[in-house]
Amino acid sequence: ILGEELSNSLDENERRIINFIAENRAINVTQASRAINKRWQACKKILTKLVDRGILDHVHDKNIERDAYQYYVLKKKYSDKIRDR
Repeated sequence: ILGEELSNSLDENERRIINFIAENRAINVTQASRAINKRWQACKKILTKLVDRGILDHVHDKNIERDAYQYYVLKKKYSDKIRDR
């Protein structure tokens, strides 16, 4: 989905999060925490790092500081590859 070079640059936890999103279309921090068995704060950092690297999009209401319904999805250029399979 991401390409070989980018996939090889991911660590195990990042890969598991990407695989979860590929199967479920989206992930929130709590789901990531359960998927990789890490604390909520650690998962938030991992997801933010994936957004900063241009792999994920962070979907949230920009008018709410702590949006309870925020989630993360693959960037469109990657998610289109899933649908094309």
